[in-house]
Amino acid sequence: MRWVVTVFLLLAVLGSNAQGRLLKGSLLDPGGLPVQGVSITVRYTDSSKILAFGISRADGSFLIQNLPDGLRQLIVEFRHISYETRQIIVNSDVPGWVSGHQIQLREKTEALKEVVIKREVPVLIRSDTVVFNANSYRDAEVRKVEDLLKKLQGFSVDPNGRLSFNGKAVEKVLIDGDDLANKAYQLITRNLDAVTVDKVEVINNFSDNRLLRNVEESNKVGVNLKISSRFKSKFSGGLEGGLSIERRYNADMNTIYIKERSKWLMFGSYNNVARDPAGNSGYYYQQEAGQVSEEESGLSGPLVLESGSIVLPSIGEKYTRDNSDLAFAMMNSWKIGKHVRLNGLIGYQDLSMKNRAESWVQTEISNQDQWYVFNAMNIHNREKSLEARVSLQRDGGKNHITAVDLILNGIRQKNLFSNWSGGAVNDSLLENLENGMEGVRLNWKESFLTGGKLLQLLLDVGHNQADQDLTVRSTRYLQYWGLDSSYKFNRQDLAKKKNYCLATVRINGKTDRLQYEYGIRSEYQALGYLSNGLISSLAPKPDLVIGEVAADTRKFDLKAMSKLGMDGIARGWLGISGEVGWETFSTGSVENNFLSYRGGLGYVKNISLLSALRLNYTVRRGFDQYDKFYPDELISGNGLILNGLRFKEPEFSHGLIVTVNSNNLYRQRNWAANFSTMFMPRRYTGGVEAKPEYGIQFFELTHVNKQLNAGFNWEGYLKIIKGKLGGRFSFNSGQYESVVNSIKGVSARAGLRIDGWWVSGFRGAVNSEIKSSVLYSTGRWNRGELNRNWQYEWSFKLKIKPRESFYSALVWHAHKLSQKMVFHGLDLYASRKLGKSLQLTLTGSNLLNTGRLLDKMVMPYSRSETGYVLVARYLLLSINCRF
Repeated sequence: MRWVVTVFLLLAVLGSNAQGRLLKGSLLDPGGLPVQGVSITVRYTDSSKILAFGISRADGSFLIQNLPDGLRQLIVEFRHISYETRQIIVNSDVPGWVSGHQIQLREKTEALKEVVIKREVPVLIRSDTVVFNANSYRDAEVRKVEDLLKKLQGFSVDPNGRLSFNGKAVEKVLIDGDDLANKAYQLITRNLDAVTVDKVEVINNFSDNRLLRNVEESNKVGVNLKISSRFKSKFSGGLEGGLSIERRYNADMNTIYIKERSKWLMFGSYNNVARDPAGNSGYYYQQEAGQVSEEESGLSGPLVLESGSIVLPSIGEKYTRDNSDLAFAMMNSWKIGKHVRLNGLIGYQDLSMKNRAESWVQTEISNQDQWYVFNAMNIHNREKSLEARVSLQRDGGKNHITAVDLILNGIRQKNLFSNWSGGAVNDSLLENLENGMEGVRLNWKESFLTGGKLLQLLLDVGHNQADQDLTVRSTRYLQYWGLDSSYKFNRQDLAKKKNYCLATVRINGKTDRLQYEYGIRSEYQALGYLSNGLISSLAPKPDLVIGEVAADTRKFDLKAMSKLGMDGIARGWLGISGEVGWETFSTGSVENNFLSYRGGLGYVKNISLLSALRLNYTVRRGFDQYDKFYPDELISGNGLILNGLRFKEPEFSHGLIVTVNSNNLYRQRNWAANFSTMFMPRRYTGGVEAKPEYGIQFFELTHVNKQLNAGFNWEGYLKIIKGKLGGRFSFNSGQYESVVNSIKGVSARAGLRIDGWWVSGFRGAVNSEIKSSVLYSTGRWNRGELNRNWQYEWSFKLKIKPRESFYSALVWHAHKLSQKMVFHGLDLYASRKLGKSLQLTLTGSNLLNTGRLLDKMVMPYSRSETGYVLVARYLLLSINCRF
């Protein structure tokens, strides 16, 4: 059909210049037989422009009409797949050939090479695995694996780099089936070049224990990155370096070596352009606290304490005025013999961040009384962290697996904070806070499959220790309470140790329609504190020497666990789980004993592999925040207020979660809806108290707590608009009953967010992305004044790709915040391929705004406005080389 249109257009164009000239003839093979289907083109001898086109008929005859007038010579060319190409030169003023004129073609003597046409589909669904062809989603903006995953339908990536697919969290990211990073997979996704990946496999019902797959429907998701064959069995990688005249720099290195028996990945980064202020390697220790499995849920890792520094808002990384980030990570895997695999990981990070801000805070103490504070702040945070991990797994391919993890980590933090305050607090404050943490952990797991049942034995032991040195120089006067609290020097030293041991015995089994699990677990935690403080006063009062204070807390629990899953219930899967036991918590001479339990009822209706309805109801009685029971004399970040939880009784809560996901990969459409509600009738969230001789009294106790969340999102490719159209809606609300300074009040908070976007998919060189968001939040304390906050965000991205070797994008984004202040940002990205392994890029950041940005935060009983200093504009020229 396409060649018919082409012939029609050519004839239409040539017909406009017709002068009555034509060429006639017939085509024969060496045996004198007519040749059909010979393509005939006519052009000038000194030009490649085709003037006329024709095809020989069944009798070998052809007729070319509407040739141009003049004396210039023409070339008539005859082409056929089975004959040699032949050319004849004629003059355009020849009126025509006689009908009997014949042209003989010669047969081709060489054999045609075999041609195989192969088309790889973008997505393939195979059993319980979804396979994405990476080449179908790679474009000029895809640099790292995380960029690639964001392009794949069904994936979402949160600001911390954690992945989810079709509404379910991703457990691990594997490299050719091998787990190199454990739960710290951000090391891989944020550093590995996407060009090395050939396929992305999404594994449903994933389990890293081979034996467990036979007896449990895990309902978890794993991702396996299949490395392209051209990067295997050889050392390869990439280097990037960039500089700007504004003294910005960036250096990035990643290498990979993949063989059947060994794998090696190494990453490094050094920059001061806020490319990743959380740190490229800052995830290896977070796995101990942020991403833990069910049996590890009570074993938080880093015990580093927080200072009194402000929390930066979440619009983006441009709030960091100045930073430098040095990060390095290396991970290896070796197969030793037939049955043993040894994995190793080491990572180091040195992150320095600076910022400057001014804030205004209003706190409602009661319906009539309000407390105003103005602050001008300077913050400098420096963090160094190191982790080493060795994992050994012995799997003989039969019915026994041994897995051992040994983890060593250490973190050092230094926080410098200074501010000047006015209003209810007159304050001049200089704070120096140094934190340190070291830890060691051993995790040993044995799995035995016998008689169709799986027996698992888990032993998890560890030791962590943290130390804090805090020095504060301040002059403070609290106008609201009329207290003279002027101090010239405060010092607080704190040492904290934690020892823990967790032992679990668990049995899993499965029949045709029934899946079951039962077991017992025991956990012991011992925390010890040693603090020493001194407060010197400028006022006419004696210095307060706190002296050395020691405190210990201990926790022990023994619980029975069980799970039951049934298939075919209302054409779905019904699961029941629970644990019940006795907990003992003691602090000093006070001991608390209570019954704790946790239960869940879940239902899953799998409409298809990528579409499901999920309902989950949970109920819980217990307490988890044992690490937050500090000695009474622990001084917080501002040097005056003493923090610590006050245990009254176990928390009780229950809630319902409903989610619906539907993902059609072939039509490129997906949607999801979620609803959750949580009731905590008696939940004691915390307490803050200060000694009356040098501060105020403040205690918060939550009696009633209700939370509601709902959301809906849809995205799909629509031919009528040549692109993807999407939208998202989310709503949340909460109600809290609390006591502040002996005043009882009910607080309420609500938030609404609406997002919309359109991404064009034109075949031309120019495409665009349009996004917009509206946020609305309210907060009210004790039925007092209602605090409102509106925020608008919108962006326009213009993408230009005139040819394969060049790409550029210009992004204009704006945020309308409190006080009708609008922040405009302009970012630039351009890349030019200089060869197969060399690329030049130009990155421009924050080209429109170098000033302050005002942000508004609404809480149930307070609101604050903070002005931040942004990253200065820069243009960074980088060169990227692959080897």
